[in-house]
Amino acid sequence: MSTTLKCPNPSCPYPFDPTRIPPGAVITCPRCGMRFTLGQPAPGQAGSPVGPTAPGRLPTTAAISQGGPSAYPPPGYPPQPYPTSPPTGTSIVSDFSTAGPNPSTSRGPGADKPAPAIQLTTPAHAAFGPVQTAVLVLAGVALLGVVAVTIYFQLNPKPSGVSKEEPSKFIAKNVSFEPPTAPWERDDETNKTLNAPILFVLKRTDPEAWIAFGARDFDPREPRPSELRDGLFQKLARLFDDLRDVTTISNARWLGEPATAFTFRGRGKRDGPHVAGECHAVSYKGVAYWMLCWAGENDAEGLFPTFEAIRNRFKLLKEREKWLPRESTVRPFGGHRYGYQVLDAEGLWVEPDRKDQNPEDIDPKADLILHAREKRRGIDTAEEATLIVLAIDPAGGDPLAEGRKYVEEKWAAGIKARGGNGLTPMITEVTGNLEGDPTSNTVEATAPVVRLKATVPEAKNSNELLVVSAIKLGDKLIVVQASCDWKDRALLEARLVQIAGSLRVRQ
Repeated sequence: MSTTLKCPNPSCPYPFDPTRIPPGAVITCPRCGMRFTLGQPAPGQAGSPVGPTAPGRLPTTAAISQGGPSAYPPPGYPPQPYPTSPPTGTSIVSDFSTAGPNPSTSRGPGADKPAPAIQLTTPAHAAFGPVQTAVLVLAGVALLGVVAVTIYFQLNPKPSGVSKEEPSKFIAKNVSFEPPTAPWERDDETNKTLNAPILFVLKRTDPEAWIAFGARDFDPREPRPSELRDGLFQKLARLFDDLRDVTTISNARWLGEPATAFTFRGRGKRDGPHVAGECHAVSYKGVAYWMLCWAGENDAEGLFPTFEAIRNRFKLLKEREKWLPRESTVRPFGGHRYGYQVLDAEGLWVEPDRKDQNPEDIDPKADLILHAREKRRGIDTAEEATLIVLAIDPAGGDPLAEGRKYVEEKWAAGIKARGGNGLTPMITEVTGNLEGDPTSNTVEATAPVVRLKATVPEAKNSNELLVVSAIKLGDKLIVVQASCDWKDRALLEARLVQIAGSLRVRQ
């Protein structure tokens, strides 16, 4: 039974089988490179150095096996330098050269020949096998991959919203955009100032210019014209003071759709530079799109063709081709003492409780009163309108003419009652196109309508828009008077005309 020996180097755990090694052979450890002699040296070699760095000798095989681990290295054996380990592998060839004649052979020709080299197989725990090597290789490749990915994203940070190299698709907003190249860059600071619904701002230098793009989904309805317009002016107010020279661009188009568009001039906040620019807004399939472009006042005109070229980089997608607005229910309001109706096309009007507000407290001839409040995005206050239905005695003439006369006289009397005879109420008829947002539902007009501008030169805050309609019902003339502040005409006029024109005999 063979005894496994360990390399005498205290720092080397290499084991080997002494039965495979001739006694007296000089051994080189395949792991640490130490040279030592196994067993008794040949006669005449006692005390001779064994190897270049090992004066003295190791005890015999028997001494090592009997003494156990504490028997070697023997007392007085000098510590050996720990050489660099040779490459490990499946097998290592060690050079076992004798320090003298081989004692296991008889003296004679060839007796002084060195012992042949002996091949030893490195134990599994003394070297890396194929599995361990493969694991290390895979781990190294994975580590290199992580490092490469990290470096890539550090050099190429992910853009937010707009790519500088290829088209960006805003799927939820049904639009794509091919960003321009240098000198245009992202301007996140201005984007933060403008805030939602602006999606990104681009800026260039030499000369300086800016482009802002925004979009908002108004599902289940189409954006109103006032909302398109407000989306532009509210953002301009965040950037500029002294907004002036706002001029409508006739027959403007963007994204293949008719656009609300205008040019403007202004001055940057806090006495900033004077600027000029242009704005466009369109709606398509329930989504509103806004684009604001501006530059220094002296540079803007030369940049308008550039602004137009960048607008043309926006393209509508086909994500909403089946989208249709979901119309609100038309709500009828009927008279309390008379059989008539007016129709609210979009749920804007509300009738107060008669205990809170009795129509007859406003006018003894009043039968119905309605209120409307329109709250706009980004505006703290709401625009208000009032509708009163009156039942007056007819004089035999045209119902609308008689109804108009009654409303004008009643309004003028109210102004004088509040301000005295020093006020001079003036009422003129309004002609031309309607202002304000059209209603979301189409309701047939069943009564003629007239629009009036009621003004008080001495008190400009008393100016009003009056919309009047009238029909004959039995022995009474039913007259509708719908009104709002003149300053709110741009938002409410079309709605007042709609509900006043819906006056009809109740079926």
